[in-house]
Amino acid sequence: MKEKRKIVVAMSGGVDSSTVAAMLKEQGNDVIGVTLNLCKYSCSEDAKKVAKELKIEHYDLDLRKDFHKNIISYFVSSYISGETPNPCAICNKKIKFGLLCDFAKNLGAEALATGHYVRKVLKDDEVQLHKAADPSKDQSYFLFAIDNTILPFLEFPLGEYKKTEVRKIAKKYGLSVAEKSESQDVCFIPDGDYVSLIKEHSNNSSIVSGNFIDINGNVLGQHDGIINYTIGQRRGLGIAKGKPLYVTKIDAKTNSITLGDEKDLESHEFYIRDTNWFIDPTLLKEEIVDVKVRSAHKGSKATICSLTDSRCKYKITFLNQCKSIAPGQACVVYSKNRVLGGGIICSDIN
Repeated sequence: MKEKRKIVVAMSGGVDSSTVAAMLKEQGNDVIGVTLNLCKYSCSEDAKKVAKELKIEHYDLDLRKDFHKNIISYFVSSYISGETPNPCAICNKKIKFGLLCDFAKNLGAEALATGHYVRKVLKDDEVQLHKAADPSKDQSYFLFAIDNTILPFLEFPLGEYKKTEVRKIAKKYGLSVAEKSESQDVCFIPDGDYVSLIKEHSNNSSIVSGNFIDINGNVLGQHDGIINYTIGQRRGLGIAKGKPLYVTKIDAKTNSITLGDEKDLESHEFYIRDTNWFIDPTLLKEEIVDVKVRSAHKGSKATICSLTDSRCKYKITFLNQCKSIAPGQACVVYSKNRVLGGGIICSDIN
């Protein structure tokens, strides 16, 4: 028989984390559910209901102040500075696998389990982070920034499963959330209206109209404020030139947005800052790796070069051109299925 362990499960009230709690409970573990109260849209009722169904202990952990300071403020300031942030990756680092990890350890837990679709692999006495078995559900892109030292403490029981299989397991356990739909939005913007949130949490005087320009600096028209646009955007520009135009650059310093042809979105190199590595990055010198520059990106072959005397610590060079590389987004580096690390795409090398 397996030794009984005390395991904290991060329970959002969704089918994935609820199924994890049920699986670990059935294995004979002492399971404790913890639901994070992060913003005004947080709701732990479903999680509490599942905990009651499973007869496990449950905690509500109020981290609203920390979440506002570390995630919402970061999100707002990034957009105002002309970047397109990835709040989930930062939340995973600082909140879910930061403060929640600390809480779990204070409870005396031997592990923290989540419903993420990702795999923890032990190879050559080394704990590694790998993509999920189901590519369509893989969430490894959002976990690149977590501290390598906590990987041994984490459990990802769903890494080998497909979503359809998880729902079947949930039904087997009789969970009330077995058919609950998934949320596709950022948790603190359930309606997707991020512009209104930015205006609510910022000085509106900093969100002003400016110039649309072409790649030669010629003024094409006026934009409604840089927070309304992202790299690669084509619709809603209000500029008629007889051909499709795309946002190719956002410059907060000059409050200008550069528009160009689709080919102008292509680039073969960029820079990253705020890096986190699961291996010694010096081992990557002259190695060809796989790089994802957004969650839906299938990945492209690239090389990595370290830099000095710059806030952007690494240069990424693609073997072939890549489209719509957006400053503020996460760049995640892989070797086949293994996550090697990554960083935040820079808007300015200095």
